[in-house]
Amino acid sequence: DRLEDVRDDVDLAAWMLEHAGVAMVPGTAFGAPGRLRLSFATSIENLEACVSRIGRAIDGI
Repeated sequence: DRLEDVRDDVDLAAWMLEHAGVAMVPGTAFGAPGRLRLSFATSIENLEACVSRIGRAIDGI
């Protein structure tokens, strides 16, 4: 569950999907390596749930 294998934004996006259940697009796909892109085109309830899952995944590191 730790981040030993996360070397870049692509790895971090995959880690977040696996551990938080949240899809993020690596910034590399948009010419911004080292960053992640999120979509906010959803309800506030879904956004709150996603932020909570991201927080739990990070807390578990």
